[in-house]
Amino acid sequence: MVTPIYIIENLIDGLVLGGIYALTALGLSLIYRVVGVVNLAHGDFLMLGGLIGYYVILLSGGVSQSLTPLLAAFPIIFLLFMVFGSAFNIGLIRPMVKRKPSDFLIGCVLVTIGASFLIEDITANLAGTLPRGIYLGLGPLVIGEVSIPQFRLISLGIVCILTLLFHLFLKRSFVGVAMRAITQDREGAMMMGVNVNLVSTVVFGVGAFFAAVAGLVYLANGFPIQPYMGVPLTVKALTVMILGGAGSILGPLVGGVIIGVAETLTGSFIDFYWSPAIAIIILIVILLVKPTGLIAE
Repeated sequence: MVTPIYIIENLIDGLVLGGIYALTALGLSLIYRVVGVVNLAHGDFLMLGGLIGYYVILLSGGVSQSLTPLLAAFPIIFLLFMVFGSAFNIGLIRPMVKRKPSDFLIGCVLVTIGASFLIEDITANLAGTLPRGIYLGLGPLVIGEVSIPQFRLISLGIVCILTLLFHLFLKRSFVGVAMRAITQDREGAMMMGVNVNLVSTVVFGVGAFFAAVAGLVYLANGFPIQPYMGVPLTVKALTVMILGGAGSILGPLVGGVIIGVAETLTGSFIDFYWSPAIAIIILIVILLVKPTGLIAE
């Protein structure tokens, strides 16, 4: 029997899943806007973030009624993926920048999808193909008859805090202003002395970090991590980015929440196997009505 309590609990689960999608799409959107690259290995960054988080949590004490293992993983994830994302840009993307636009586009597609396959195969050989899962159970928060796992609310808090910090970073820091300048007028920014190569490298690092944090939250909410999940997640992030509109921070957030809630409610009230399809159905409807996405600059 469907009750209001059941609906509320499913909505909260959908918001958490949507927040994970939003963080992933936010990093992808940022890379696309500044560097001009659709990174088809982006979902693998999420997978690696979750997998590394899994081992860090195990080494720092394993599953417990505490946030300490998760907090221990954050600085490690930040350092590793800022370096990894920066190296990804320098080693794979920058060598193609001087090519003509059509060659650059095709080259980036081939290089990033190749990198995706390579990352997945190396990860499968090193860590195995079995799914890894962990759950930081902190006990439920009971409000009347509604029971909400506390980490669900913490996950939403993580998404909101990271989004706010990133907004402040874009508005207040020199690098953030340089990023916005490049998205508005790349040539003009270069004429004003903006080091486009350096900013692009930082952007790839930040984008990789966002995806890795999404992977960490994904893992800590009990979702399994396995090496070959990257491509479907990249497709999901692209769907969210296009749905919300890649022209603003708010776009991927709105798109992520819509997709997350829609998938959760579809799985609960119709059939689990329809959950992946509902995202594509929503995307098609939105593009027919508003081709630029829900929110676009």
